[in-house]
Order: sequence, then C-alpha cells, then structure tokens
Amino acid sequence: MSRVSTLVSVVIPTYNRREETCEAIESVLAQDCPGVEVIVVDDGSTDGTGKAVLDRFAGRIRFVYQHNQEKSVARNRGIKEATGKFLCMLDSDDLMLPGAVSAMLACLRKNKDADAVYGLSVRQRRDGSLLEPDEKLTYPEGDILSDYMERRLINNNSYMIKRELMLSCGMYKETLTNHEDYELLLRLTARLKFFFCGVRVCMVRRSKESAKDNTDKMIEQGVRAMDELFSTEGLPQSLLRQKDRLYAKEYLMVATACYHSGRTVEYRENYKKAGELCPSLVRRGKYLRRYLLSFVK
Repeated sequence: MSRVSTLVSVVIPTYNRREETCEAIESVLAQDCPGVEVIVVDDGSTDGTGKAVLDRFAGRIRFVYQHNQEKSVARNRGIKEATGKFLCMLDSDDLMLPGAVSAMLACLRKNKDADAVYGLSVRQRRDGSLLEPDEKLTYPEGDILSDYMERRLINNNSYMIKRELMLSCGMYKETLTNHEDYELLLRLTARLKFFFCGVRVCMVRRSKESAKDNTDKMIEQGVRAMDELFSTEGLPQSLLRQKDRLYAKEYLMVATACYHSGRTVEYRENYKKAGELCPSLVRRGKYLRRYLLSFVK
C-alpha cells in the first residue's frame, strides 16, 4: 500500500500467538474501508509466529521484528512506525469486527472537535460464549474521565485516535507489563475529547492461559501503574484530584488477584491499603463480602 494513501494504521503487537495473530490480521484486512495499514510487531516470538504471518500476508501488511521487550515496547514501536493520520490498537488474540474502521471514521468526521472515538466491545468468555455489550446504557461524549474511571467503557481495542495526539500524550509506559492500557487511557480521557460511534468494533477473547498470566503479572506489578501515572508531568487537575481513589481501586484490583490465587494474607493487606485511601469504596457490597469471607476460607 502506498504511504500516501494510508488513512488509518492498525498496530498489532504479538508474542507466540501464531494462529491468533493471523486471525487478528484477517479481521483488519476484511474491513470495508480503503487506506488501512496493518503493522504487526513481533516481540521476539519463538513459535514461528513471524514465519506464519509473512507466509500468509507478505505484501499486504508491514511486519516488524524485535527482540523480546514486552508488549508496551512493541506497541510503541508500531505507533512510531505507523504512517496513518488515525491509529487503532488491536491485541493479537482479539478481533476487529466488520465495519469498525468505517464507523469510527464517520464519527470523527461528524464530530469536528473529536480527538478520539470509541465503540462497543463483545467479550468472549473462557468457555467460548459471548457477552454482548449493554446497548441500553448511556455512553458519554466529550470529557469522559469520570465515566471511564467508574465503568472502564473503553479498552485497548475499542477506540481510534489521531496519531499525533497519541504521540504527544506519551504512548504506553514501557516499564509496565500489566494495566499499561488502563494507565494510558486514564491520561487520554483526562486530556482529550472522546465521542461514541455507537457500534460494536471489537471482540475481546480470553483464554485460561491469558487470564492466569494477567493475574500473576498484576500481583507482581502491584500498584506501579498508578506510580507511573502520577509521576507524569503536567497531568490535568481533573486527574490529580482522583489520586487517592485511583490508588484505592488499583489496590483492590491487586487484592482481587491475590484472592483468586489463594494468597489470603496479601489480599487483606491490599484491601486495607485501599480502605485507608478511600473507605467508601471498600465498603461496597462485593468488596466487603469478599473481605469477610477471607477469614472463613
């Protein structure tokens, strides 16, 4: 594809996901919109992912190989390599749904002051069944930070952003191996105007292996995502005012991972830290019930 004709770049980082990566690429190439560039960044795969991708898609995508440096580095490499005016991210085990690019571009054209747009996500449970988004909910537009904090209504695959703004906002924090997308989206929603395109744009697929890997990484990383976030210079006051609450939510996420891993002592420690920062949050039903149950397990 000529660089001049590139309108949207879709970045797919991958590591040892041969079949899933090919499926992700196919979902982008099947979009009904011209001018879409696919950039696959292979983060040092050892299972033949790179060969499988090149054998099947050579000449139709851009392929970049790097030694293993984790997904944040791979994503940032793809962003820097991109030539499109607009940017989408797609995890290599997930899918872009038909019409996603066209719908998000139409939303950007309709809302002239939009910096980014987002859509709905379909989630595939571990047993293969699908969890559809709730279309009856209200999806905010403009300044959506407070809504994002409460509902996490955007994920790494479900938005399109002007590439220049992704670069100016700092991209992904490369020291993070978990919640790197959450940390980035907190910065983006605090600074930029997001609009809702109203359609399903991605399918998020989860396997037992990826779920366990995420749990282990979450416990190991602790609250470092918030440390990275609040060490960023020039954060808007709208985000700084939420510091205690965001740290408390992160401690609760780590606590939940510890709970499901049977690490009861660590679970209680993180729960208590969350309570010290935001007592009203830990008193919510599900958190309080789980804490009380930890004494009878």
